[in-house]
Amino acid sequence: MVVLASIAAAADVPSAQVQIAGAVLAAPAELREGAAVLGYDAQGARVQIREGKNELICSGKLAVTGRYTFGTPATIRFPT
Repeated sequence: MVVLASIAAAADVPSAQVQIAGAVLAAPAELREGAAVLGYDAQGARVQIREGKNELICSGKLAVTGRYTFGTPATIRFPT
């Protein structure tokens, strides 16, 4: 059963391009293009899907159901 749940969740992970578009929405407009983005691969594992050119790191979120969501604002982190 666990394997089937993992496969179903993985099927709901959108493309890297879609994840990037959603993850940077909460970022200041002037920093979006250069932000690094963390997302999810086809297996639902957290991965870096875009390298950054500035200090901003954005991250999309997978809901508990395994579905990628944009309803929750992206996490934005400025490294110290």
